[in-house]
Amino acid sequence: MAEAVVGIQPKILVWARETAGYSLEEVAQKLKRDPADIADWETGRSAPTYAQLERLAYELYKRPLAIFFFPEPPQKQEFQPDFPAISDGELEKLSPDVRYLLRLGYATYLQLKQHHGDEILTLPNAMNALSNLLDEELDHENRC
Repeated sequence: MAEAVVGIQPKILVWARETAGYSLEEVAQKLKRDPADIADWETGRSAPTYAQLERLAYELYKRPLAIFFFPEPPQKQEFQPDFPAISDGELEKLSPDVRYLLRLGYATYLQLKQHHGDEILTLPNAMNALSNLLDEELDHENRC
């Protein structure tokens, strides 16, 4: 039987799940575990095995494995739209995959801006092309 990983920070598990856009029940379903098991991991009563942690990190939450051993969740602010295409409430309705893509796009934008300074388009303009895709995603989410 595989052993539980020692040193995982429960509050990081909660942070990663919530910022990825999953409910506790959705994570349990994807891992084929009882929701009480996931709740136990998130409260520190037990911990996932290494294989389970890898699935959480790479497949579900799309985070580096090492982050689960940090003492606190990262202070770096997650993607926060500063353009009118997405309101705060709509961001929470997006699927985990779309949230990940937004995070990835935002990180790419920040890297480009760092290398090119003010020559790069503003975030609202750079993300304008995404707004149509997001509208489609929101329409699809609302219909389901």
